[in-house]
Amino acid sequence: MAMHGNQATTEQTVATGRNLFNQSATNAAAIAAFARDISPQLPAGALNTNPLDLIAKSHDASFYQLIPQLILRIDNLEQLQQVLTAAQRYQVGLTFRAAGTSLSGQTLTDQVLVQLGNGFCYSQIEQDGLLIRCGPMVRGGDANSLLKPYGRMIAPVPASLASATIGGICANNASGMNALDTYQVLHAIKLVLADGTVLDSADPHSVSAFRQHKAKLLMDLSAVAATLRSDEVLSNRIRRKYQLKNTTGYGLRALLDFADPLQMLCHLMIGSEGTLGFIAEVTQRTVALDPCSASAFLLFQDLQQAGLAVQALALLGRQVVGACELLDDKALAAVRHQAGVPPVVADLEAGVTALLVQTGADTAEALASQIDLIEQTITPFKDRRSLTFSTDAGVCQQYWNVRKGVFPAVGATRAAGTTALIEDVCYPVARLTEALAALRTLLNQHGYADAVIYGHALDGNMHFIFAQGFSTEADKRRYQDLIDAVVCHVVDGFDGSLKAEHGTGRNMAPFVRREWGDKAYAAMRRIKQLLDPNGIFNPGVLLNDDPLVHLKQLKPLPISNPLIDACIECGFCERVCPSRNLTMTPRQRIVANRHLATLDAEGKAKLSAELLQHHDYQAVQTCAACGLCATQCPVGINTGDLTRQSRSLARPEGKLSQTLAEHFSTVTTIAGVGLTLGHATARIVGAGRLQRLTQRLHPYGSPVWLSTMPTSAGALAPADEQNDVDFIYLPSCVSRVMGPQTDNPDPRNLTHIVRALANKAGLRFGYPAALASQCCGLPFQSKGQFHASAGKSAEVLEELWQQSQQGKRPVLVDTSPCAHKLLEDAAKDPRYAQLQLLEPASFALKYLLPRLQLTPTAHSIALHQTCSSRRMQADGAQLQLAMLLSRNVVVPQDIHCCGFAGDKGFQLPELNAAALAPLQAQVSSCQGGYSTSRTCEIGLSAHSGLIYQSLLQLLDQQSSADAKC
Repeated sequence: MAMHGNQATTEQTVATGRNLFNQSATNAAAIAAFARDISPQLPAGALNTNPLDLIAKSHDASFYQLIPQLILRIDNLEQLQQVLTAAQRYQVGLTFRAAGTSLSGQTLTDQVLVQLGNGFCYSQIEQDGLLIRCGPMVRGGDANSLLKPYGRMIAPVPASLASATIGGICANNASGMNALDTYQVLHAIKLVLADGTVLDSADPHSVSAFRQHKAKLLMDLSAVAATLRSDEVLSNRIRRKYQLKNTTGYGLRALLDFADPLQMLCHLMIGSEGTLGFIAEVTQRTVALDPCSASAFLLFQDLQQAGLAVQALALLGRQVVGACELLDDKALAAVRHQAGVPPVVADLEAGVTALLVQTGADTAEALASQIDLIEQTITPFKDRRSLTFSTDAGVCQQYWNVRKGVFPAVGATRAAGTTALIEDVCYPVARLTEALAALRTLLNQHGYADAVIYGHALDGNMHFIFAQGFSTEADKRRYQDLIDAVVCHVVDGFDGSLKAEHGTGRNMAPFVRREWGDKAYAAMRRIKQLLDPNGIFNPGVLLNDDPLVHLKQLKPLPISNPLIDACIECGFCERVCPSRNLTMTPRQRIVANRHLATLDAEGKAKLSAELLQHHDYQAVQTCAACGLCATQCPVGINTGDLTRQSRSLARPEGKLSQTLAEHFSTVTTIAGVGLTLGHATARIVGAGRLQRLTQRLHPYGSPVWLSTMPTSAGALAPADEQNDVDFIYLPSCVSRVMGPQTDNPDPRNLTHIVRALANKAGLRFGYPAALASQCCGLPFQSKGQFHASAGKSAEVLEELWQQSQQGKRPVLVDTSPCAHKLLEDAAKDPRYAQLQLLEPASFALKYLLPRLQLTPTAHSIALHQTCSSRRMQADGAQLQLAMLLSRNVVVPQDIHCCGFAGDKGFQLPELNAAALAPLQAQVSSCQGGYSTSRTCEIGLSAHSGLIYQSLLQLLDQQSSADAKC
């Protein structure tokens, strides 16, 4: 049912929502008519009713599930305006989605989900870094990477910064441990109203036209502001409440902070969660990075002493105390056994509370002065076991690992079938000690004694995390009672904020009136009516008259597979997934797996079969199984393991895989012959024609012949006598089969390059015995052939163990994927603890560079850090080596895995193309490309216009023997 081209039918749209998912399809007939109307106006593939995609996008980082009936992808404002016109015509609800990391259900809908495309991903540094202008799809972490050379950063620092987009950060007015939010640093905004009107507040012509054509709207906003100002009690309360962090409801402070209704409108958009208009672009003022900083891990006997210390630190001001994160005893207990945290945490008794304090300054002298002031302030309260301020990056990282580890620890240890919920409240700092004690009592009374309390203490912004199931009515009732009690506690007890930084969403929508009162709520309702009179923007979010909406459409988390049951669906994995713009992301694969498990448990075989028609390609075949998702996942899930398991179940291991493993030398010989024959054919018919021919045959199972295909490697370079060598060299099977591509000026295969480097360095090497039959097992593992993979890996490791003299000699593994595979397998067997397995860059830095003289090239080079390099943390070594060899190294942004994935570049070239879509534009100024994986280099060359080759080749080119050695 995926719509290829512009084929959206009423039957498809209605059936998707109503029949396939057994869901009451809200507004189904109107959505079907909307789809028919808008389809011819958008590019092919922009409309999607693929049932698996609808399921995959029915979850975000919250605990709600709403299955959209239609997904639209838009890439520019013209398309958006067309969509808005049709939505108004048919009264169809639209919900915009970028990263889907929101926690309160604000990026979900059961109507039309609008997915923003790459056309909204752009950025521009202005005024030497004082400003940054971004489209809504730019990730916060990427914006900071662009600003870092200027010594600046964006002001908001939510925990999801690496994954969350600027659009989402602005729409939710996210902040983090920094007290600043987007509202406070907004310089200009481009917004789109429900009727398609565009306002660019940075463009005088746009502003003038808007004032003329929307004079009535601006006058009405001014009237709402005048009503608030005329009520002194109400206006004073609004100002007072915004002295705290607050994202509950609309930002009424905009009506008091600005006299110009146009500026009121611009600032109302911040924190409106996509319910008032579309944020198309934001320019924000940036903040300076502190050149000098220090952190301390301070301990206190109990929550009361910690709270008193926070109140004292708050008086010093933000210029002195940059951050102060509180972690209660339950939070410390959750991480006490985690690697990388200070040892003192393991022995703390119940009640002990920590403050993680950071201070920064322009100079070392100023920093020392601030540290002294903070120490004097907290000395009366702190425990003697506190860890003092440190400027050492490694020590500070240990301190912050405690804070970073809390949520993963709770998420990983919760019972299967439950979700880890994070609530987000704010109290006046002057009453923080009292509030924390009351909150702990409340949690205990409602059966949440294990809940963890932590948060941004200087702002009074506290999070509490707990495991929650929704499978029974008793579970739901217990949660309802808790939330009702929290509302009373925060609103009546402390006049605090029910949502400080996570947005209202659906979670707190029923309680907006309760927090703000009837008059303020009426003003919010009036704002919504003025800007979105037909209610097409994100219906049900932020303002909702259903008092129980927070208890409805709760997403199921069935126990489906031990490999993924711990997933909390945060979405942090998605940004590094190579298939994210082609089919599915790791989170979406897990959502699909869980939904299929639910259907199977309910005996809905027909519905399951419908989804399975799409599942193999979208969820299994197009997964690169690179494992990068595990590096971002708070609970360490590698969705590639699920994929390999699925492949194994679909094609159980049999005699073929075992035969291939036992006769591996024959396999590599045939592969080499195949390359030779392929190039011979290309010379006869033309390389371009051969590629086009195989592309036409590809739908019938033919691999695609690429113009960058390597030549056959030919003979290996000679080794030295085995009894007198300095290191063991394991050329991977791809290095033994694949030589350079035909237009590479250097005709040598990789073994000859290693030979040349060893000669220059005065080092001798030997190959493992029976090299032709050796394989790390990765080709078998990727297909789910686990027995054959383990057997080949065991053979290699045993041979390397013997020939390295039980680890005395280092082993060079010349491609990163093979090195990573062997390192993972070696770590499972204590016998190999001393085995020195090194990927190319790490080996070069340790053993070659001390014996070589380098002459860095003046040319710019592109460096691709492979997924396997990142997973074994060798990417730093690769960058270090590249920077020694070139004065200008370009590491393309937003490319984490190339998607070639062994042989998938031949079998599924669309995966490689999607993963490398941003590559060519970023490396156009480079003279060459370098990596540490021969198969990756094939795809990188095909999609960059450069010749990619091993980083060792560049080292050979830019080095000479050191005369002193």
